[in-house]
Amino acid sequence: MAGMAGETAYIGWKLYSKAEKVVGDTVFVSTAAGPVGSSLLHFCAQSCRSIGQISRPKGRFSTGSDEKVEFVKSIGADIAFNYKTQSTDAVLEGLGAGIDIYWDNVGGETLEIAINLLNAHGRIISRGSIS
Repeated sequence: MAGMAGETAYIGWKLYSKAEKVVGDTVFVSTAAGPVGSSLLHFCAQSCRSIGQISRPKGRFSTGSDEKVEFVKSIGADIAFNYKTQSTDAVLEGLGAGIDIYWDNVGGETLEIAINLLNAHGRIISRGSIS
């Protein structure tokens, strides 16, 4: 049993991400420390390119505090940042490669930034908009 958050992440990811490990999709998840976002880390690791010696998603994960950044890193994120103290635009642009899959939990300015950095054939999975 994955609970409602786990099932939301699983079904949304499996049905709509179309992620392929061999392609090496890059994913961006907003509010990654929440129940759905943190569940997504496990699914991303299974279907996105591995980095380094540990199987981790090639992705960017935003949270709202430094404690949450550490939590998200501890469960497998290779890049996590605090959107309240770091510019989302600068972090995402600075990493290059663009975004293949954006899991949107917030909408607003973050969604606009992701749309501007979306690669050709990129996908947006919109779960909600809190902004």
